[in-house]
Formats: sequence, C-alpha cells, structure tokens
Amino acid sequence: MRGTSYGSVRNYAGNAVHSPRLDLLRAMASVLNVRADFLAYGSGAMTDTEERERKQAAGLGTVHDREHDLWRHAFETKRAVLVGLGIDWAEIVRTRRDSIEIPYWVAPVAEAARRLGAEPERIGWALRGPLYALGRAAGDMSDAALADYITATMPVLILLASQRKEP
Repeated sequence: MRGTSYGSVRNYAGNAVHSPRLDLLRAMASVLNVRADFLAYGSGAMTDTEERERKQAAGLGTVHDREHDLWRHAFETKRAVLVGLGIDWAEIVRTRRDSIEIPYWVAPVAEAARRLGAEPERIGWALRGPLYALGRAAGDMSDAALADYITATMPVLILLASQRKEP
C-alpha cells in the first residue's frame, strides 16, 4: 500500500490504532480482497460476493435495487392510472419529456389501491366515471387540475375501503 509504512499496518493489525484513516482502510481492504465495512466494523459478509448473497437470501437487495424497485412501482402506478383514466400513454411517452417524472398523487393512489386490493388501473377507471358523468375527459384537463382531482378523490376511496365488509 503506497504511502503507508509497515509500522502503521502493524499498529492497525495489533489494535493499536483506534481510528485509522479512511484511505488506509480502503487500501487495506482492496489488498486483502475484503469489504471495507467488514474490515473497519466487522459488519456484514467478508467479500462483496458474500454480501450480495447474504442480502439476496434475506430478501434485502442493495439500496440501489430497492430504490429502483420503488421507482418502477411508482412509474407503473402512474401509467396504469392514466391508462385507466383513458389517457393515451403512448402519446405521453412520444410527446412529453416529463413522462418519467413521478407526480405527488402516485403515493396516495398506491395506498388506496393497496387498501382496496385493487389494481391502479381500476382506480383510474373509478376516477374516470365522475369525469365522464360531468362531460369531461381526463386528457383534456391540465396536469395541475388532473393532479388535484386525483389527490382529492383518494381519501374518499380509502374511506370506502375502510367501510368495505369482507365476504
């Protein structure tokens, strides 16, 4: 390890150093082919491969995997609700750069869908009915008006879910 003396490594290995420098820990971990967290704290598995296997066995995955899964779920919820509302998803993807953004109304929709045991597209269909009755189409509404409409109806759907009797 360049820039590190034999005495420093010996002191660290003999527990004489209580707070080793981060760059030294990383270099030592690299030379030893172990994870820096394992070397510094003794936490998790010794190698990256073992740590991935441990997390997969525990159903944890990596932080990146969990974030990606959450984003994918939110994106699919958004798409399904808009399709259920009768909005042409292909047109949105083709013409709008913000089609991958997750609007604030996705979380309450996902919660309503979970409580109702319904697919998000069914939530979109439920929201489409009152608009149709009023002679409106979701595709003709501004993004802000549609977001307000969706957000305002979620408490009603959640309330209905709490009042539902199981068969």
